[in-house]
Amino acid sequence: MKLLKKLTILAFAILLTINCHAQQKKESLLWKVSGNGLSKPSYIAATFHTLCAEHFIIKDKVKEAIESADQFILEINYLDPKEVETLQRMVTAEKPLGEQLSAAEATRLDSILRKSYNSNFEAVKKYTPQALYALISQKSIDCSAEDVRYYDAELLKLAASKNKKFGGLESAQAQLDYIGKAYNLQQIIDQLAQGDEYARIAKKMIQAFNNEETDNLYQLSTDKRFMSTEQKKWVLDQRNKDWATVSMPQIMQQGTALFAMGGAHLSGENGVIELLRKQGYTLSPVNEISDL
Repeated sequence: MKLLKKLTILAFAILLTINCHAQQKKESLLWKVSGNGLSKPSYIAATFHTLCAEHFIIKDKVKEAIESADQFILEINYLDPKEVETLQRMVTAEKPLGEQLSAAEATRLDSILRKSYNSNFEAVKKYTPQALYALISQKSIDCSAEDVRYYDAELLKLAASKNKKFGGLESAQAQLDYIGKAYNLQQIIDQLAQGDEYARIAKKMIQAFNNEETDNLYQLSTDKRFMSTEQKKWVLDQRNKDWATVSMPQIMQQGTALFAMGGAHLSGENGVIELLRKQGYTLSPVNEISDL
C-alpha cells in the first residue's frame, strides 16, 4: 500500500510538472496586454502578410478582439494618404539600378529574375533596393493572383466595417529606412538568388503560423540563410524596441488597441512580448474568446 501510495503521488507530481511546462509554453497568434497602469487591455495579433486563399483564415477570437478594440493599429497606417504616397515614391529610385550595378551584376540579376520571379532586369531597372527586396515575398505563395490574400488588408477591411480608429506603429519612411540599413543592394540580390530555398522554408512558416507556433515561426523567420545578426537587428529588434517602448505604450493609454504585426515580431528575447513584459505589462495568450 505504501508503495502504491508513493507511485500515485509520483504520477501526480509528474502530471503536475507536465501541465506547468505546457502552460509555460503556451503560444498564440493573439495576445492580451494588461496591467502597468492600463485601464483597459489591448491586444496583439500576429499576421502573415501574404497567403494563398487555402491557407487564409481570420479566427473568431481575432474578430472578437477587433470588435472590442477602440483602435486598429498596423505596422504602417495604410489609410493615411501621406504614408501611401511615401511607399509609392519609394518604388522608383532616383538613381536607377542600372547605374548602381556593373554589367556583370545586372546580367546576374536578370538571370535570377527570369529563373525564379517571372521577370527580368528591364522590368525592375528603375526600382529602389527596397522595392527589389519586396519581390522575395512572391516566393511565399504558390497560387494564382486571384487566390492571393493580404492578411493585413483583410484585417483592415474588417476593422473599417466596425468604424474603428486607425493608426500605425511606424512611418512608411522609417520602415523603408530600416530595410535599407539591413540590406545593401548586393545582399538583396543574394537574397533573391535564394528564392527557391526561401519558398521551401516559407511553407514551414505558413504551417507554423496556422498552428499558432509563434516561437517556431520566429526561428524560421530568423534563419541565418536569410537574416544575419546585423540584418535581424534592423528588420526586427530595433523596430520592436521602437514599438514596445514608445509607440505601443502611448497608443494603449488612449484606449483598447488591436496591434496587427508580422508574426516574427512577437517572440525572442527582443520580441514585442518580452519587451512589454520587461516594462511591467502582463502578456497572456488568448486561446479562446473567453480569454479576452
